[in-house]
Order: sequence, then structure tokens, then C-alpha cells
Amino acid sequence: MSTSFSELLRVDKLTGCKNYLGFLESLAYHSLPDEPTDEHPRDNKIGKCRLNTSIFSAIIYVDMNDHSALNEIKGKTYGDSILRWMGILLYEESNSDVYRLGGDEFAVLLKIETREEHLELIERIFKRMGREARQLGFTREAADIALVFFDETPNRLDTILINMDEAMTKVKDDRDSHFMTFNVIDFIDVPFSGRGLLLSNIHQVLEMGKILDDVQEEAYTDAISGLPNMKAALLNMENGARKLKGESKNLFHIDDRWR
Repeated sequence: MSTSFSELLRVDKLTGCKNYLGFLESLAYHSLPDEPTDEHPRDNKIGKCRLNTSIFSAIIYVDMNDHSALNEIKGKTYGDSILRWMGILLYEESNSDVYRLGGDEFAVLLKIETREEHLELIERIFKRMGREARQLGFTREAADIALVFFDETPNRLDTILINMDEAMTKVKDDRDSHFMTFNVIDFIDVPFSGRGLLLSNIHQVLEMGKILDDVQEEAYTDAISGLPNMKAALLNMENGARKLKGESKNLFHIDDRWR
């Protein structure tokens, strides 16, 4: 079965996982509006909303260790294979969509019934990761993991990303463990000065995904209208790619400016 252009836009070409655009869309389009208004529906969707807990129960946030060192010691090709390994491992163990958020960071959106089952999954991931990582050259745990449980607490999309970052910071600061669990309420009082910049980045990524979908649809329409229109179809595609490059060379990855 062929893969559509729209689907490819949401795939990380290195690992085959879904990318940052796919991740944001999965969260945004499975969220329920909280006190919606007719004035700014798009702002409402991205801003004040609550995650639909009938769709997702928790998120696994993975930050790899020593990837940069292995990249330098064994070369970029080997480093790339390590990233693909992590994506495959997470997918096979969770049987859920895996997202590469940028660099060596991954996320998995879960729908599991009980907390015990969540923890059993994490245990399986670490057990397999530890066994295979030693063969791949890791000298310590291959990754740190934060497991954030969702509930009915209203969650803005940018807040979810902020909470993920705060959770991973806590895991990294804990020298005795490579894994911690969190609840949404744990982050109620977390300050964040770059919220506006982050929200702008989210808007940019989601809007660009929509623009490129529209460009693809226009190009397809032109192409099937007849051979003389093939040039116009290709021009539409080129214009879309040029616009994407001009907007942001790193658009489909987490922008380090908000960290």
C-alpha cells in the first residue's frame, strides 16, 4: 500500500516513527474544547483544552543517554542506527504509535486500563533496553523515562509539553533512578517564562502541516486534470516546499528556544 504525501509529512524519515507535527496533531485533535467560544476556535483548540482521556491514558517521554558520545566515537551512521533501534524497541513493546520529537527524544501516547499495566510496560522496556544496549556500546542505562498520567484536569497543549520537560528534568536530577511517574497535578505550580514562544511554535507547526496538505491537494487536482497541467502541479509542490523551508528549517522538531 502506497503512503500518501500527507502521511509522509508526519513521519520522521530517519526512524520511521511519527514526527513532532504528528505528535502535536495527535494531542490537539484528540482534545476536548474547554469553555469554547466562536471568536477564536483555532486558539481555543490549541490553547485551553483538556486531553480526551478516553483516547490516551498517559504519555511515555524518553530521552536517550550517551547518543552524542556514540555518534562521535562510532560515527553518525552508527548513531542513526541507535535512534532507529530505540524507535523499534518502543513500538514493539508498547504496540502504540511512537513519535520522535527531535534529536534523541521520543514519546509514546498510551491507552492502557490500569496503572499496574503502565508500570509493567515500563519494566519490559527497561529490561529489553538494558539487555540490548550493552551490545550496542552503551555504558549505562540507554535512556531516562518519564511517565505522565493524564486525568480530567484541563490541559493546554503547550502545558503538556512544559510538563513533559519538567518531568524529564526531575528524572535527570535524580541520580538514583532513570524512571519516575507523574500526575498532571504535580505540575500545577510550575512557572514557565517562554509560554508565548512555545505556543507560537505550536501554531506554526500545525498551520504549516495544514498548508502543505492543501498544497498537495491542489497539486493532485491539477495533475489529474490532464497532462498540460502537470507543470502547474509540480510548481504548486515546489512552492509548498519553498514556503516550508522559508518558515523554519527545523519546523517539525521541538524548538530548543523554549527549553
